[in-house]
Amino acid sequence: MGFGVRVHIIEGRELKGVDDGGMSDPFVRVAVCGQKDETDKFEKCSAAVFDKMMMFELNVSGKEFQTGIIKLECYDYNALGSNILIGQFEFGVGAVNMKPGHEYHGAWVALLNPALGFDPQGFLKVSVAAIKDGQAYAEHGGEEEEEQDESDLSKLVIMPPGMKLKPMKLSCCVYRAKDLPQMDLMGWCDGFIKMKFGAEIQTEVAESSADPAFLEELQLPVMTPSMSNVIEISLWDDDMGITQDYIGSVFYSFREINDRSIIGPHWAHLYGWPDDADADALAECKNMKPTEYKGSCLLSFTAEDDKGARVGKKKCEKAEEPALVQYEFRLDLFQVGELPEGVEDSEVYVTFGLGSTLNENNWGTSKTGKLEGNSCDYWVKDKKRGQYKLKTLWPAIKKSNLYLEKQVPDIFINLWTSPTFGSDKRIGFLRFEYDLKTCKHLSKDEIKWYPLVKDPFSGVVGKGEIPGFIQMRFQFGEKKKLPRAGGWPATRKADFLLRAHIYQGKELPAADAEGTSDAFCIMRMAGVKGQTKTIYCTCFPRWYETIELEVSLPTNTELLPNVYFLLYDEDEWGPPDYLGRFAVEAQNMSFKFKPDGELSDSDWYPLVTGEKDGVEETEGLVLASFQLIKKGPDIVKLKNSGQYGPHPEHPDGLFDIYPEHFSCIFECFIVGIRDLEPYNLLECSDPIIEIDCGDRSAEKIAETEQGETPNMSWKEQLQIECELPSNIIFAPNLNVRVYDNRMLGKTQVGSSSIPVAPYMSWTNVTHEPAVPEGVEFPDNEEEDEEDEQPPQDILPTDRIEMNETVHPVFKEFVFDTIVRGGQIGQRSIPETKPISIGGEEEEEMEGGSKKKDPVKDRPCLEKDWETSEEGFTKDNPPPFHVYDVMRGGGGGGGGMFSMLSIASVTKCVGKLKMRCRAYPLNSADHLDEATLEDRWAELGREKKMTLRVYLIRGISLMANDSDTNPFANVLLTNHEPVMDIDRTLRESTQSPSFYTYYEFKDVKMPGDHTLTIEIWDNNLMGNDLIGKAKVDLEDRHFTRSWWDKDISELKWRPKEWLPLWSTSSGLPQGRVEVWIDLLDDKEAGQVPIIPLNPPKGNPWELRVVCWKVTDLNFRDKTGVDLFCSGLLEFKSIEDDKMKRPVDRQDTDTQWFMEPQHYGSFHWRWIFPAQLPCTIPKLLVQTWDCELLTPNDAMCECNLQLGGFFKAADTKGTFHTVDVDLGMTHPNFRGIQGNIQLTLEMWPQDDAEDDPAEPGRTPELLEREGMYAYYRPPGSFPSFSLWPIIRARLLKYKKHCIGCCIGVVVVVGVAAIVMLSDERLKRNVQPWETDKYTGLGLTPVQWEWNEAGNKLGMYGAGHGVMAQEVMQHYSWPVVVQGSDGYHRVNYLLLGILSFVQQTVALLL
Repeated sequence: MGFGVRVHIIEGRELKGVDDGGMSDPFVRVAVCGQKDETDKFEKCSAAVFDKMMMFELNVSGKEFQTGIIKLECYDYNALGSNILIGQFEFGVGAVNMKPGHEYHGAWVALLNPALGFDPQGFLKVSVAAIKDGQAYAEHGGEEEEEQDESDLSKLVIMPPGMKLKPMKLSCCVYRAKDLPQMDLMGWCDGFIKMKFGAEIQTEVAESSADPAFLEELQLPVMTPSMSNVIEISLWDDDMGITQDYIGSVFYSFREINDRSIIGPHWAHLYGWPDDADADALAECKNMKPTEYKGSCLLSFTAEDDKGARVGKKKCEKAEEPALVQYEFRLDLFQVGELPEGVEDSEVYVTFGLGSTLNENNWGTSKTGKLEGNSCDYWVKDKKRGQYKLKTLWPAIKKSNLYLEKQVPDIFINLWTSPTFGSDKRIGFLRFEYDLKTCKHLSKDEIKWYPLVKDPFSGVVGKGEIPGFIQMRFQFGEKKKLPRAGGWPATRKADFLLRAHIYQGKELPAADAEGTSDAFCIMRMAGVKGQTKTIYCTCFPRWYETIELEVSLPTNTELLPNVYFLLYDEDEWGPPDYLGRFAVEAQNMSFKFKPDGELSDSDWYPLVTGEKDGVEETEGLVLASFQLIKKGPDIVKLKNSGQYGPHPEHPDGLFDIYPEHFSCIFECFIVGIRDLEPYNLLECSDPIIEIDCGDRSAEKIAETEQGETPNMSWKEQLQIECELPSNIIFAPNLNVRVYDNRMLGKTQVGSSSIPVAPYMSWTNVTHEPAVPEGVEFPDNEEEDEEDEQPPQDILPTDRIEMNETVHPVFKEFVFDTIVRGGQIGQRSIPETKPISIGGEEEEEMEGGSKKKDPVKDRPCLEKDWETSEEGFTKDNPPPFHVYDVMRGGGGGGGGMFSMLSIASVTKCVGKLKMRCRAYPLNSADHLDEATLEDRWAELGREKKMTLRVYLIRGISLMANDSDTNPFANVLLTNHEPVMDIDRTLRESTQSPSFYTYYEFKDVKMPGDHTLTIEIWDNNLMGNDLIGKAKVDLEDRHFTRSWWDKDISELKWRPKEWLPLWSTSSGLPQGRVEVWIDLLDDKEAGQVPIIPLNPPKGNPWELRVVCWKVTDLNFRDKTGVDLFCSGLLEFKSIEDDKMKRPVDRQDTDTQWFMEPQHYGSFHWRWIFPAQLPCTIPKLLVQTWDCELLTPNDAMCECNLQLGGFFKAADTKGTFHTVDVDLGMTHPNFRGIQGNIQLTLEMWPQDDAEDDPAEPGRTPELLEREGMYAYYRPPGSFPSFSLWPIIRARLLKYKKHCIGCCIGVVVVVGVAAIVMLSDERLKRNVQPWETDKYTGLGLTPVQWEWNEAGNKLGMYGAGHGVMAQEVMQHYSWPVVVQGSDGYHRVNYLLLGILSFVQQTVALLL
């Protein structure tokens, strides 16, 4: 099964500034089930439009898909160092899939950093979708940004959504572990426990112990409600800190812990895979729970509200362990059967128990029995051979919570084989969980046959085989609560007659290269077997045969073995091929014959073809009924009563099980075959269709004339006379064989089958037409999707952007953040005033109505026509009955020449289109009604057409690499393909605009049936196919709802979104937007060709005047050197990419601005722009200019200009607005300043006629409020020269910074940083010296303790205590290492001491 995840990172806002200067260089990394991708990087901003679509195809199991995580991480990019995590968010893949449309669309998420607690570090707007096979990604119009109401300018200031978040602390106390496996050659296991839930934390390593004590409490911050639910507790072995070996895991539900608040001390059992497990075998175990016990951990959990929670750990006290009680394991072993062929006639035995196999009290072993063939009843013959008891101690289960109810390990019963040579191997096993739900069931006294689960690592059970069955009575539970053990069953035997009535099979697996099988059935019971005849060349065999077996069976029905049926494909050359099996419980068989009228769907037995991840796989069905009769007088009585069933002396003359049939006519009007693939590398250019109803005599077979092409249109009617049943349960399938006439004669190249039941007019079954993929006939009742909604996460349910000053929910929480200078700041969302931007000025064209654009204003179905309301429905079905032509399944079996065919899996190699009906011979339908051929002629739709294809754009194409360069090819059956890389190649986009037109003349209907649109990715090393969209033109042409339109409707045929499919995936690879005109000669003359012109943005000019900045929050500064910057970006409609027409533009700098002043600029920025466009945004920032360090961001506002641009585009002329906006900073709470701006939009021609210069021009000085730069008073000339020097050096800022960095590096190399943490010292004594005393520090001398020795510090030392230095000086005099210990920079400390002494001398 295929799975897919699509993540669209749209934009980020209020991203925490972590660089010097208060800004970040953000990018977003997305990780999904081991796959990763990331967005582009942006420089020095707190808001960015990433607009990156990421597609992930997942090769995972269904369980991994449901429990998988979509992790979004926003980082600050650093070129020379490691990237810094700003914040992260997680979605559950399964929870996303359960949402309506399988997605969160345009959702805002809060980014949290586990190391910083619960203060949101920013917000991301994302769309996330997760789908399985058969599902499709929801697509949206793409103009949603433009549809927002933006007449209110307060909505131009971007705000994060309101979310009610609850900060909590999750704590796990790890007390001790036991029964850990040996992992090291020298020693035992250096174990530690890791807890993972978003972030992760681990215990200290317990060296070389099987039963280590940890006594640590692991703590993680959790923001609720949370999309994640699975907490993983894993056990690891540490190899000297170099590598870590995974041992096993146990999983917890956070919601369960949160609901309970406290989960008391309990034993959790960990399971893993064998240490020597083969990688290929592990790959087959995706859905299987690990099979090997790896130890137990004593844990407890708490979940509590805590705004100050951080990732961390601390010591905890010992806990009282759960009390132990005595459990009893009772096993009555009787027999085993149907074991794999590889162990026939070998010796077998059973082991049973729970927990560690090293503990003899937990495990027992049975006596060894000898197989007779593949079965053994050695143990049932004697109680002493088969009865076993085992007593063991484990905690009592309590009705408290999920985890206190699961303190007993899983119970295993293993079946082993002892080969003559080599070690014993496990064939299979049974596994039982013991908890409150299962304890009553496991204490029952009942004898049952249990199917074994295959051991995936022993290699005993081959592909397609079953591990077998074991019959036993098994009881487990607390000894004092177990019911009294049952007695040993009686084992007296008697002779029985087993009668199996095998009627027919359907949809059996294909084993021959032609796509059919030669099926026969073998029945086995108690060492006796019988076989049916072989039915050739069909997957729908009809045996109508009774098999009788005389068997000796126990009279105790509890001990009766099952009846097993094995189906095979007979091969002329070589042994038969295994098709599958099914089993029937003998104790449920009746002694009476079941007449035809009593047979029902329950008598169809599914054929088990194999096993995957412990789950049986089925393909095909067999209809059968059974009798088990004790030999003797019972048989005579049944015969006399007529309940024995068919036999030669039956009183009613019932000699066999052939049901009632009567003569019928089956009529097929074969339209044609479509897309028949080559066979054995040769094209099937001369196809012939042959049909029969099971009788292959010459007069009962009908065939078409020889065709001329793999897409032959015969339009030929075939009739065959056949026998059809009156009871629908016996309705057969017509066998259809496809031949190709070759040099050596007719060669079968495929097969198909036609179900007869839907065409039998005397039944109530209606034909369900084959429909294109994705078409579903909806029921009348609307589905209520709310029942399957996952728990809500911290996404806003309505996704409305809101202001904390007007939304009560947002007022409930306040976030504290440590900022520069030790000041405590608080984040907030500012209040802004509503200002109109003139969106109401839209004008109508002359005449009162706006002329419709034939492309933009054309209606769009947002899906393909077939799945739309106009497409196929129950009342408007597809015009043809379509059946798949199959091939494959084997490389031989049909004869000597068929052995040369290439073995392959069964696959569809073509389609048959036809119309069918069946009616009794000489009935009114036969004699009076028109034939299907006559009806076809009356339809009158066989004609030549003109096809016009308008290819508009691609939507969310799957990226094959980091750079997608799509182009399109268009193909029509029986016409020359159009390879159109020259016209349609678009570079670096997943949403290309094609705007290309194609026309095909003389399109035959029927015949030229399929339009194919291929989208390719152009690469230097070759082109990669992204996907194909196929349209069955014949289905549309012959469907009334498509062609029965007047000219006005044909002129406005709606656009469609066709899904793209690839053979390498079961998931859609994107969509293409098209519309299709299929017109006859008259219509083609009346419907004009629409010229396709790609959307083009008209050139405009945005002029922004920055007047002044007021109410600036100086925070810890006494003065700033203020300047402002502006940056415009928008998404172009021409190539669907974000554009920055020019780099960031700055004002000049206002030097030495003090809090009582305001920033006065009167400065103009000019930005080239395009209208129309999408997502236009203007980022305005204010900065404190720094010469040698990065500029310090003071505040910013991010204007969404969609409404302003739309109003200007509507007017088509000059448009302006004055605004006064509050500005914020992501690291501080509240308004940080206000800025006054004027925005002007000019058409390019008007702008050239009325040009303006950027910067401060004379006309801008005419506005009141401008004043000269402020200069502080003072007597030193340097004060007046410094601004000039500073301004001159500003252009060389980067070079100055580089020189300073070089000096710092040189000094840093010479710096001496040494461990001086008091936690690493002992025997601390005063050190008699005057060093450092002038700094207020106490010199000391010491010896290093054991913790210091581990860090390489031995002997004695002298200096100062790092903790004392921290009270007086911060970084870089004192630094904290990654190990958590503090270090003192003695070089800097010496410099400070020297300066202090020098100052003291001067004073």
